[in-house]
Amino acid sequence: MKYGKITPEEAARMARRDRFRILGLTVSALLIGALYLYSQARTLAEQEKLNQESASSVPTPEETVQQIPFDQPEVLAQIEDSTEAQQEFLESAPLQEVFSYAKLQTRKALESAGMRTLDAEVSGELMAAPSSHRLDPILLRGQILQVSERQGSDGSRSGWIGSVLTDDGSLGYFLVQDAPRLEGDPSAPQSLRPGDYIRVDGIFHKVYRAAVPNAMGSETLESASGPLVLGFRASPSTPAVPAADEFTEEWAQALLLGLDSVLDDEVSRTFEKDAFDLQQWGLMAYAQMKGAETDWDAAAELNQEVLSQIYEDGDAFRGTPFRVPVSINLDTYSTSVEDNPLRLDRVTQGWIGNNNWKGSVKTIKWVGPFIRRDLLRTQGLKGADDPHRYVQAKGYFFRNILFSNKSGEPRRSPVFVLHDLEVFQLKGSNPVAPIALVIVGATIFMVIVIFLLLRADRRKSARLREDMVRRRRKREGREAAAV
Repeated sequence: MKYGKITPEEAARMARRDRFRILGLTVSALLIGALYLYSQARTLAEQEKLNQESASSVPTPEETVQQIPFDQPEVLAQIEDSTEAQQEFLESAPLQEVFSYAKLQTRKALESAGMRTLDAEVSGELMAAPSSHRLDPILLRGQILQVSERQGSDGSRSGWIGSVLTDDGSLGYFLVQDAPRLEGDPSAPQSLRPGDYIRVDGIFHKVYRAAVPNAMGSETLESASGPLVLGFRASPSTPAVPAADEFTEEWAQALLLGLDSVLDDEVSRTFEKDAFDLQQWGLMAYAQMKGAETDWDAAAELNQEVLSQIYEDGDAFRGTPFRVPVSINLDTYSTSVEDNPLRLDRVTQGWIGNNNWKGSVKTIKWVGPFIRRDLLRTQGLKGADDPHRYVQAKGYFFRNILFSNKSGEPRRSPVFVLHDLEVFQLKGSNPVAPIALVIVGATIFMVIVIFLLLRADRRKSARLREDMVRRRRKREGREAAAV
């Protein structure tokens, strides 16, 4: 191979060019690594910022409550209800002891003991073998048919006794110590009236028989037997939402019209946590019954612009369906709930954030009439390693609320009632791993290239030196011959 003549200046210029090339490759490798680390740090920072925007309240684990034993079996043996005549009579001594025991029971204790709702099936089981089910925890809920105050031996009021028509049309009786106060006023007298909806968490005492109206509002009475439930208090309840086959369009429109009375929290005006519970349950009923019929393809997707509009004027969007794009599942938890028209024992709640929401709203709160324990974030896993990190949802806007974030700062966030919530699975097992492999591979490749370039540069420099020495010797030989 022949090499052209090269001057020392050109050799120096080529060497500088090669050094700049090698330096550029090294800087490129460092920049790629730095950009990767920056992107990871920024992702973690945005995640922490979203977490700061979520509510500071964390649901406490539900504790198992120990049941107080009833250690007087001889008292239970005195209860008789095998005949209709015995069912019409309440034995004084056993009733007093069991009623005192019933007033000690809390709802959590009864639920922990396996409380069942009185319906046709449970009622038939209790009445078929009452002695085998004494003190069974029972939830009696429905509309009062007849009620009266019960007087003690000294003439003082000792409670209320009455009959209830349950959601499925079964008959039950109750005896309670306390009753709701009129209009919810703490200073108002306690009262129970025919037509009221109540809930009694108590225990089964015996099969009781009394005269009850044969229809709601009827003056015609007839004797009927049913389970008698003893409890501390009767709590207010609401009519049950009709079953799916009875849920008419009129019902649906009535639930949406109920949202007209809902108001948003503002800095100058906030409402109690349960101020709009009934309306929220109405929207949850709509989401459960009519959610599948909603045209979700036509629903707007939540983005920064839409959320800003909702933030500024919640009244214009109340009950409107929206699609929640793929977002970050900040928190998801299932909680027990009080008496409600859907007759649910638990609902699921949570917070969702999105790094693309840069405006006034960075997180949203949601509640759904379903139980999704599978959406809990996996402890110890970060980023995309958590299979429940990303979700997408369909729901209806309810109202804007004020809350304090984890730093104690006031924030305003919209609340949505969800019809559906699903985990979004990223394609591939882990998107970070391929990126890391590409970066590592590129770095190794650049190191190899730099090494090979350095070796080629050394070989080229050696050949240049040899060529220069050869030409110098050849020139010196020609000069010597000429002399």
